[in-house]
Amino acid sequence: MVVRLRRIIAGVGLGVVIATATGIPASAVSDDTRVSVPGGGTLTSNIWRGGQSSSGNTYKWDYQVSAVYSGSQKVTSIRSTWTLGSCLKNSASWSIGVSTGGITVGAGSSWQCKSITAYWVNSNGAKSASWRSTAVAAPSKYYQSGSIYGTNVARVYTKGYAQPKEATASV
Repeated sequence: MVVRLRRIIAGVGLGVVIATATGIPASAVSDDTRVSVPGGGTLTSNIWRGGQSSSGNTYKWDYQVSAVYSGSQKVTSIRSTWTLGSCLKNSASWSIGVSTGGITVGAGSSWQCKSITAYWVNSNGAKSASWRSTAVAAPSKYYQSGSIYGTNVARVYTKGYAQPKEATASV
């Protein structure tokens, strides 16, 4: 099942895609990856996910992602595309704080690993694109401990270069 959302306001957009994937542990973690950009400068992909917290019968994780270009080139477009997922069962739900609401796994006792991919793009000359929100698994008893995972792909287009440069960070 694929759900797409695209909203553009003054050169800024958000998109969402739902997919499946695998998992990693639930402690607070972060990663950043830097790559050189042709013509000068550096592109950095950042992802940070806080530790697991409980609220009622849900588990929550704050997270933040960003794509940042440092350099003197004119940026025509910069995009942060992130994926957050977890393993769930028995009709549990997973959301990452974007406007599609989230996904629900099928009924049954087998673990199902699902993810949601979203993006934020700035095409207004900005040198960064970022998003901060909260991921939620509910009910908590149907979340597989330690199965949350995430990646962020930063992509920048600079004036004078037809090909984008990308950097990927994972937690």
